[in-house]
Amino acid sequence: MMGQDMGPGMMGQGMGPGAMQLLARDLETSDVERMMNSWLAWQRNPNLKLGKVEAKDEYIIAAEIVTKDGSLVRRYEVNRQTGWMRPAQ
Repeated sequence: MMGQDMGPGMMGQGMGPGAMQLLARDLETSDVERMMNSWLAWQRNPNLKLGKVEAKDEYIIAAEIVTKDGSLVRRYEVNRQTGWMRPAQ
């Protein structure tokens, strides 16, 4: 699945593949849904799909990756201001 922490500036100095500019606004749940669905399409695993995506608090949006039958695979937390993503504990 994804690396431990994914987000802006993954390439260090400068811009390169995988690097993003800092967000000019807070992400909404619909933004995270779009982002996670794109990532899942890139994975090409027909057994995985996006589960619940909901605001956890004013800083974090939680997203679940589930199997076709709805079993939880992994939860992720996305920082609304920076776009950084990490597996939830």
